[in-house]
Amino acid sequence: MNPATDLEAWQRRLLDVLQGDLAAGGAPTDAPARPVVRREVLVFDLGGESFGIDIEAIAEILLPRPVTPLPRVPRFVLGVVSLRGTVLPVLDLCRRLGVTAADTARSSRILVLRDGDESVGFWVERVRGVVRFAAGELEPTEFSSAVDPRFLEGIGYDRRGALVAVLRAEALVDFRLEET
Repeated sequence: MNPATDLEAWQRRLLDVLQGDLAAGGAPTDAPARPVVRREVLVFDLGGESFGIDIEAIAEILLPRPVTPLPRVPRFVLGVVSLRGTVLPVLDLCRRLGVTAADTARSSRILVLRDGDESVGFWVERVRGVVRFAAGELEPTEFSSAVDPRFLEGIGYDRRGALVAVLRAEALVDFRLEET
């Protein structure tokens, strides 16, 4: 077998198939098929509502651990925890957003977000999972007076049809924004 002959035979067969498709009414496309852009959002509960943050902003998810309080910090700063020898500030995301918190439960988690070289932890009530949104599925909104619109990117619906408010990770870690 000659590889060059095999390649030529394969090219002739491909050309025959394409010409057959054209004769049957198929139209060639100049543009390649564009993949569907999906955005992955980690969904979690706060105050009985579902919120989400882009999965790319999440460095890790921690089990609850004792938090050392700090004096003279904004109300939404719970304190700090030690994470592999590094001091990690932990914020109460309910307080940061101005949402009424439910009771702390065993299902609570600390979401660690990266802000450049720094990390910040956010205490959440429960992590639900990951939801994928296609491009354009998130609707920009100022959906609730309960959540400061500076933190809100948009809303979408999970696979059960429940509303998910997607938050701006960069706004959550921007401490120049005043406490809500």
